Amino acid sequence: MLLHTQRLFGEIDMKWPAVLALIWPWAVGNIFGAEVAVSSVVAWGDNRTGQTNVPSDLTNAVAIAAGENHSLALKSDGMIVAWGTNDYGQLQIPWNLTNVVAIAAGGEYSTALQRDGTLLRWNGYGNLQKIAVGSSNISVLACCSPYGLLVVQVDGRVVGWGSEASKIPPGLSNVVSVAARVSHRLALLWNGSPWITAPPSNQVAYLGTTTQFSVQAIGAQSMRFQWQHNGENIPGATNAVPILTDLSRNQAGEYQVIIDNPLGETVSDRVVLEIREVPPAILRQPEFRTVVRWMTIPISVTAEGPLPLSYQWQFNGADLAGATNPVLTLTDVQLTNRGSYRVVITNAFGTTTSSNAVVEVVVVAAWGNNTYGQTNGPMDMTNVAAIAAGAGSLHYQWLQNGDIIPGATNATLIIGNLAPIHSGDYQVRIRNTLGETLSPLARLTTADALPTIVQQPQNVQVVKGFSARLKVTVEGTADKIPQP
Repeated sequence: MLLHTQRLFGEIDMKWPAVLALIWPWAVGNIFGAEVAVSSVVAWGDNRTGQTNVPSDLTNAVAIAAGENHSLALKSDGMIVAWGTNDYGQLQIPWNLTNVVAIAAGGEYSTALQRDGTLLRWNGYGNLQKIAVGSSNISVLACCSPYGLLVVQVDGRVVGWGSEASKIPPGLSNVVSVAARVSHRLALLWNGSPWITAPPSNQVAYLGTTTQFSVQAIGAQSMRFQWQHNGENIPGATNAVPILTDLSRNQAGEYQVIIDNPLGETVSDRVVLEIREVPPAILRQPEFRTVVRWMTIPISVTAEGPLPLSYQWQFNGADLAGATNPVLTLTDVQLTNRGSYRVVITNAFGTTTSSNAVVEVVVVAAWGNNTYGQTNGPMDMTNVAAIAAGAGSLHYQWLQNGDIIPGATNATLIIGNLAPIHSGDYQVRIRNTLGETLSPLARLTTADALPTIVQQPQNVQVVKGFSARLKVTVEGTADKIPQP
C-alpha cells in the first residue's frame, strides 16, 4: 500500500483536539482522528463542545466521522446519530434522511451517501443540498474544510466537488480510501483487486417478510459478486445487494460475499440473519382526531411482524364489520362517530391491541389567530344555523322569521329541546362601530326521529355487593321514546 499526500497551502496543523474510535475495521475522521474496535464508539480528547460525549444509547454503529466540533455515527439500519456543537445546525439530521451507506463530516457541515446513489450535504439546521443523484459508482467520502468534498469511485479514481474539483493529482488511481484536513489530503492506494469499503452487517427480520444484505467495494476492473449462506453459494445472488423474499426458517444463519476481479479476490466477514417468530409489534399507534361533521378521515396504524398480519378495527370496544385493513376510513362523519377506535392485529404467534384513538366531531371549523380564544369552538355545539367573524367588538342578535329572539346575542345560537314551534327561518344581525350586516336565511325544520345511540354502554367490573352504573347516550324525539 502507498500513501499519497497533497499539501495545498501553509503549514500542516498537527493538533488533534479529539479522537473517535469505532470498534470496527474501518473509519476515518477529519479533525478528531479515528481508530477502530465491534459496533461501539469510543471518543477522547478535546471536549469543549461535547464532541466526545458519545450518546449512551448509541448501538449498532458501522461507521463514524469527525467534523471540527461535531461527530457522526452511521448505524446498521442506515440512520445517522450526531453529537457535539450545534452552532450551524450540524446536529439537525434531516428527518427524511434514510438508507445511508457512507458519511463524512466537515467543519460546519456533514455529507451522506444514500443507497440509491444520492449524495447529500447539509448544514443550517437540517437544510439538504443534493450534490449528485443516482451515483452508483461512489464508495468512500471525505469532507474538506471549508466546503470541499472528495469521493472515491468504485474504479479507484478520486473526484472532487466544490473547492476540491480541480485539485486532484493527475494520474491518481487505484485509491481505496481518502482522508482530508484543512490544508492536506491523503489517499490510500491498492493494487486494483477488490477492496471492501462497507461490509455487510447483521440483519434481523420477521418470518414471511423481505430483507436484504449489502456490500460496497472498489476495484480497478469489473468485479463479480457471489453471496453464500452457511458456506454454500446462493444461486442468483451475484450482485452487491441480494434481496431475500418470503423469509423462511431455513434462511436464518450466516452470510458472506466473495468479490473478485482479474487482479484478485476478497471475502467479507460472516454476518448473521436472525428470523424472528413473534406477535405483531405496533410501530405507530392510531392518533387522536378532531374533525368537522361530514368530512372523510382516515385512521391508520403501522405494524410489523411475521406475515401474514390480520387487522380488526373496533369502535368503543365492538368490532366494526369489514374494517380489516391497516387504514380505517370514516366517510361522511356524524356525531354518532364520536368515540374510541382501536385495532386488534393478529398473526400466527399472537395478538396485539393498539391504544385507543379518540375521534371528536365538531360542527364548526375554526382556524387562525387564537389570542383571545376566537378559534376555540365549544366541542358540544349542535344545531348551529350560522356563523360569523369580524374585527373589533362584534354584537349579535338572532332573528326567527324576522322577529328578535330574546337573549340570543352570541355568535352561536344553541336551541335545546327542539319542538315544532322552533321551525322557521333564522338569520343573525351583526354590528360593530363601522356598521352592521345581516346573514342569509337558514331554515330549521324539526321532525320526529327514531332514537339513535350516540354513546354505547361500556363494560364495567365491580366488586360483589357494590353498585354498578351503566349509561347510554341517545338522540331522538323525546316524547317518542317509551319510558322504561
